[in-house]
Amino acid sequence: MRAPPPLLAGRPDATITCRSPLHASLAHARTAVGLAHGGEAHAALRCLGRAENALAKTDLTQPRSSWIAFYGPAELHSLTAIVPDVVRHPAQAEAASHRPLAALLDTYLLERLWAPFLLVGGVFGV
Repeated sequence: MRAPPPLLAGRPDATITCRSPLHASLAHARTAVGLAHGGEAHAALRCLGRAENALAKTDLTQPRSSWIAFYGPAELHSLTAIVPDVVRHPAQAEAASHRPLAALLDTYLLERLWAPFLLVGGVFGV
C-alpha cells in the first residue's frame, strides 16, 4: 500500500473530515493540542478557531457512532483549555477550564466530579 501524498499526509481535511464538520472539529482540536506541545502556539490557536467553526456547523442532535459520541462542546472546551496550559499561559488555561463544566452532559458524572481536581492542580501547579 502506498503512503498518502505529502500534501495530504497528516492534514485534518484529508478524509471523512471533508464531509463531516463534527469529525473536522475533533481533528482540528486534536491537531491544536499537538501543535501546542510542539511549541507552535499561533498555529494551535488557529486550529482551535477552525474546530469551533466546524462544531458550530454540526447538528449535535443527529445520531452518531459510539466512538465519537463523547465529542461535543464540553470536550472541545476541555481541549481548548489544554492549549494555553501547554504554551504557559496559566491564567487563560484556568479561565478556559471552567467552560467545560457548564457544557458537560449529566451522563458524564465522573468527568463532572473530576474537573474541579484538575482546576485545583492547574492553579497550584500540582
